[in-house]
Amino acid sequence: MEEFDYEEVVKGTDSFSPSNLIGRGSHGSVYKASLRSNNGRLTSVAVKKLSHAHEETSKKLSNEISLLSSLSPHPHVVKLLGSTSQRHGHCHLPLLVMEFMPNGSLHELLHKSPDSPPSWPTRFRVALQVARALESLHSSEPPIIHRDVKSTNILFDSEWDSKLIDFGLAVSGDGSPSPAGTIGYLDPAYTCPSKLSTKNDIFSFGVLTLEILSGRKAIDVSKEPSSIIDWATSLVKKQQTRSICDSRVSLPVNLEGNFRQLLHIAMRCLSPNESSRPCARELVVELERLRPVKETRIPSWMSPLRSIIFSRQRRKFAEECRRPCTTDVVGVDFARGKLSLREVLADITLEENKGITRFKSSSSSVSLALSPSAVRVSVFNFQLFRHVEKPGWRLSWDWVNDEVIWNMWGAQATQQGNCSRFKGQRPHSCEKSPVIVDLLPGTPYNTQVANCCKGGVLSSFNQDPSKHGSMFQMNVGGATNSTSFTIAENFTLGLDGYSCGNAQSVPASQFTADGGRRWTQAISTWNVTCIYSQFRASPNPKCCVSLSAFYNNTIVPCPKCSCRCQGLSGAECLRPGEVLQMPHDPTDHPPALVRCTNHMCPIRVHWHVKQSYQAYWRVKITITNFNVIRNYSEWNLVVQHPNLRSLTEVYSFTYQPLYVHGYVNDTGMFWGIKSFNDLLLQSGESGNVQTEMLLRKEPSDFTFREGWAFPRKISFNGDDCVMPQPDDYPRLPNAAMAHDHRILNLPLSIIITLLPLINHFLELFLR
Repeated sequence: MEEFDYEEVVKGTDSFSPSNLIGRGSHGSVYKASLRSNNGRLTSVAVKKLSHAHEETSKKLSNEISLLSSLSPHPHVVKLLGSTSQRHGHCHLPLLVMEFMPNGSLHELLHKSPDSPPSWPTRFRVALQVARALESLHSSEPPIIHRDVKSTNILFDSEWDSKLIDFGLAVSGDGSPSPAGTIGYLDPAYTCPSKLSTKNDIFSFGVLTLEILSGRKAIDVSKEPSSIIDWATSLVKKQQTRSICDSRVSLPVNLEGNFRQLLHIAMRCLSPNESSRPCARELVVELERLRPVKETRIPSWMSPLRSIIFSRQRRKFAEECRRPCTTDVVGVDFARGKLSLREVLADITLEENKGITRFKSSSSSVSLALSPSAVRVSVFNFQLFRHVEKPGWRLSWDWVNDEVIWNMWGAQATQQGNCSRFKGQRPHSCEKSPVIVDLLPGTPYNTQVANCCKGGVLSSFNQDPSKHGSMFQMNVGGATNSTSFTIAENFTLGLDGYSCGNAQSVPASQFTADGGRRWTQAISTWNVTCIYSQFRASPNPKCCVSLSAFYNNTIVPCPKCSCRCQGLSGAECLRPGEVLQMPHDPTDHPPALVRCTNHMCPIRVHWHVKQSYQAYWRVKITITNFNVIRNYSEWNLVVQHPNLRSLTEVYSFTYQPLYVHGYVNDTGMFWGIKSFNDLLLQSGESGNVQTEMLLRKEPSDFTFREGWAFPRKISFNGDDCVMPQPDDYPRLPNAAMAHDHRILNLPLSIIITLLPLINHFLELFLR
């Protein structure tokens, strides 16, 4: 453990400036400090300082230093960098130096961001990481008991990994202090020193888990009952567990079983009988089983992948199945299927667990013996900033044998095909290569399934996770007596730019039943991966970028022929005054008929450096649609610029940072506000959307020189835009002003003061 110089630490916090205050507690405060490392670089750290030179508080901080220094490094326990001390009167005031956690606490994420609650994969990940931290503490010799596990003591590092902090109340297993902790998280069985055990932390973890699942505070006096334990226990007894789920964010169908299982774990942790509570190791094992998504950082150079997980269930019938299905959510022992899309390199386990579909047999006049299989297909778009627009996906495959689709819900085949070999009522589709399309919104209820009927439109994962998936169900049979099922081949999505690989067998999905007391399993699960390529989608770019700045009168236009060139084959455009109607197939995208311009792009993004202040600078972004036929719904813009990490405010777009390069925050995603500007209209007076954003200047690297203020890269709806050449960027008006951007911020009073001197020298010169 390093010993830091007290004066250096104080200097790093700007003498404990309020602007560097991170948090304040009953015994002390935590400040952000910038200290110089051994290699000479400034590093951000957190410094814990006692509020008063009290013997008890000093003892707690010394205890924290002792315990943290004795621990082996763990990815989910805060790292102690060192300490320092300073004589003050007759008391010894140590300062604790720890790693800096820039993304706040779990308490802030759950309760102080009502408009942006954490996603369910994030919640499951946090629960698992906290359990791993407790496992590390409890497995040490002697075991360390934290005694204050709560949401305010869970902080997030730059990569949004959670870490357990504040070991002021922690004790080793051989200690016997008086009971201590936070009301609401404190184990009621911990009433005297002899009751101290690792199960006290497990109880607190149970409360924390309820807080993660519900978004409700451990103690909330504005609600009745005020205790989250009493509230959740009453709902569990009434079998209303779904009411515990945080209503601010929708729970995907494929994660409902995980929600119930995690709730079951929480209630076990809260058992009044300590022996019934699981140990930390058991928590880790159970949480690893239900972890739905392994979130990984996606390299920016690689397009997100889509994968199709094709799970099926089989249930024999005496005759063919024609009638719509009924649902039974408990106690049905057979599996069902799904199809989903996922990002490249992401190790994702997707599970269906809401309801089990039961099919009823009906009379049949088919002369051949049939053994239909019930297949459920789910399509999920996990791409961060590329969505599927109208007319939507058109999923297709080739049957290997003589399979037919007898019935379908939530989607339909575009062609029935030749079904003359069947007598009586014919199958839904006998095509060897059926093309499946999503049903439209408002379709009759008896033809729907859960999460269906969106017209094939899928939102990007960042913009609206609740609308990034779709599902349909079908009964598949054949004209033979074979009960085996062979997965189809040659999958396609029917979308420009996508190509799919072969189906790969993966471990069968599992589903919960009877409130998590029983598990059923799919018979088979397959995975088909589809890759997007912008070059396969279109040989020509679809957008370009123009630039301007307040300090230069030059407007740098989009490069000439960015998307097409006038006069060349296929480069149709509409000149002012011309009117042209072009009917098109409703199953295809409208043709890209654009206004005649030098760049010939459907979309132009203009970046204007609008104004410079002493500590901030302002940028205006305008997106203009030059397509005279097509509107862009749920559009999005991705910008790469190093100063986005200091973005202060965006005025009329929604913004979310994208950590595509690990911890580097230089890329952000913008999209329209729903029902305000999320629809980019076709070319015309209203065919544009715009916003302004305010960014804080960082003295270490901010400058207006050499085009630094302009973006490095811009994409629209996931497609890269053509940028001007760096040599063409607007420059500062002369070398003197280019030398230091701060000259642009000279106070007006200084300039006015110089005017009399200038007049005096002019008079002398004219004489």
